[in-house]
Amino acid sequence: MSATRCLAVDDHEAVRTGMALLLGPESDLELVGVADCGERAVEMVSELDPDVVVVDMRMPGMDGISTVRQLTTLAPAVHEVIYSGYSDKRLIGDALSAGANGFVAKRSPSGDLVRAIRTVATGQPFVDPSLSATLLMPDRGERPSEREREVLQQYADGLHTEGVARMLGLGVEAVKADCRRAMARLGASTRTQAVAVALRDGFIE
Repeated sequence: MSATRCLAVDDHEAVRTGMALLLGPESDLELVGVADCGERAVEMVSELDPDVVVVDMRMPGMDGISTVRQLTTLAPAVHEVIYSGYSDKRLIGDALSAGANGFVAKRSPSGDLVRAIRTVATGQPFVDPSLSATLLMPDRGERPSEREREVLQQYADGLHTEGVARMLGLGVEAVKADCRRAMARLGASTRTQAVAVALRDGFIE
């Protein structure tokens, strides 16, 4: 099995160097590049074809949220982990809403970042376990975006992922990304649970 290809994005050289030292010994992870800003990261994604991009939250120019939002649009198959020195509930919610698949606080053990990368590479969300239960995910029942509701509605109507993609004119990976974000907003661990919560709370019919 090929190693998960990673791109690290941080404006601090020490963090970029630390990322190389962290991932170097991991045989299943490969750091294929580093970028010092969001703009450069967006360019490098098309050049390097990473599986996971680790993004700092606060950077000059394009911040982490904006970087994730652009990557979600331009490269929906890529998974993003926000690696942040800030970890309040609003920021976590904003990161997930923008399309991030994971959120790790920089104060956490380095092993948590490795676990986050491995987890999001499989398509599953990861939020730093060091955060309190109230920060673990956005509140249960938080309203999904319009497109996320459309995706959940199609699932509720019995379509599979490919069918949802055709119905909404989206790519399969984009549909999966919308579903992951909806799951995070609703505090759901599976697609089926997300649909059930959305039905219960009146977000879909």
